[in-house]
Amino acid sequence: MIRTRNVTLSGTAQIVTIDDDIDTANTFQIQNTHASAFAYVGNENVTTSNYGVKIGPGQSFSLELQANDQLYAVSDNAATVAIIILDRS
Repeated sequence: MIRTRNVTLSGTAQIVTIDDDIDTANTFQIQNTHASAFAYVGNENVTTSNYGVKIGPGQSFSLELQANDQLYAVSDNAATVAIIILDRS
């Protein structure tokens, strides 16, 4: 199953994986669609200075997630990110 969503980020960590638990491994891709703002991706403690991945304007990042993994993101300038998840069930 393919799932998509757009999320407008703020300075507070918010979940960017799908709200309901995905109970199988999945491929997750996030693209920063903002023209100038950065998006910062990590765990629930992600901030603009404490993050796992910094995604520049127009860039994307993908990773493999295990069942029920959750990914969070923030932005210093209200970046919108486009998300696609391929559920490999």
